[in-house]
Amino acid sequence: MQTALIKSSASTVRLKMFGQYLIERNIRILYHAGFKKIYLKFTASDKELFENKIKRKLSSLKNLSISFTDKNPKEAFLELTTNQFMYLNAFSEKSNFIKISQNTFLKPDSFYEINDRKTLITSEKYISRHIRRQSGGIVAQTINKRISIPLSRLLAHAGIHPNVITLTNYTLGLFGVYLLLDSSHTANIAAGLIIQAVSIIDGCDGEVARMKIRFSKLGGILDTVCDHTLAILIIAAATRRVYMAFDIELFIIIFSMITLGVIAIIGWNTVYLVKYSSSYSFSAFSKEFLSPLSKTSFLAKLISILQYFVRKEVYSLSIMFFCFFNGIVYYTFLFAIFGSVGFFLVNILCLKYFPSLRKRV
Repeated sequence: MQTALIKSSASTVRLKMFGQYLIERNIRILYHAGFKKIYLKFTASDKELFENKIKRKLSSLKNLSISFTDKNPKEAFLELTTNQFMYLNAFSEKSNFIKISQNTFLKPDSFYEINDRKTLITSEKYISRHIRRQSGGIVAQTINKRISIPLSRLLAHAGIHPNVITLTNYTLGLFGVYLLLDSSHTANIAAGLIIQAVSIIDGCDGEVARMKIRFSKLGGILDTVCDHTLAILIIAAATRRVYMAFDIELFIIIFSMITLGVIAIIGWNTVYLVKYSSSYSFSAFSKEFLSPLSKTSFLAKLISILQYFVRKEVYSLSIMFFCFFNGIVYYTFLFAIFGSVGFFLVNILCLKYFPSLRKRV
């Protein structure tokens, strides 16, 4: 099914979810679910609202046909109202659609109307809880997300674009790297706090995108590039502190261990994205390859565990801890061990399983 009909609600209430009209949100969800044609059976006031405040915001949705109508479509279609709330994963199971007339379908368990502010707030809280449960590991869910999600709700209501959040947070991270180069204890404490703050805010761009259904390839690429560039700069700054504090021989060993690990992980991630995935985010390597494989492969499971300890939510918290005691060089030693172990494990795993993979569509 690729056609939907959105009708004006009998009790039209022009409420916004995360600062976005429900009509726009519904159309974005339908678009990402694969709907190609959307007919709008609107009252005069809803039509005016759409033309003046919503239509231009949907111009980036390519190959989507939106038109007004007074009749039902001839082909099979999904029927919604302007006040309809849909779960983001409402269309994950196509078989759950039920026919309510000759060619009209509905998926009742995933839809309900929002006719007052109380229901709207409840729905926003549900989405926030769902995002928290689906994001990161224990550290992210118990610490980072409890701060980032309320902040994301404020940013979404303020109309801040996810890409603006990404670039602003990246700039803040660069300032943290600059402070990390300073050997003074005060600068290190400030650097640790900033790096942890960056780790928390890092989730906001993706959370706002989910709240407002504002997904884009550019956003995925920008987030990936900023995250990995900043991670490399943080480790580079910490490694430089090793160079300043210890003999050159020890620095070369630590630098080599870290470099090999970083090259292997980023390199194999890139190969996977280019050859076997349709995603533009490095997280796809873990979600699409490591996680499913870890159920049958002990090596994949071991790498998944190892990978968690070098994830941003964990290493940022660790860096803050070491910075508080002015011991960032010792964290660098620990990271070097993880890097060298990861180098050998990731190479073995990818060389073993990549030849049998196929491109995801």
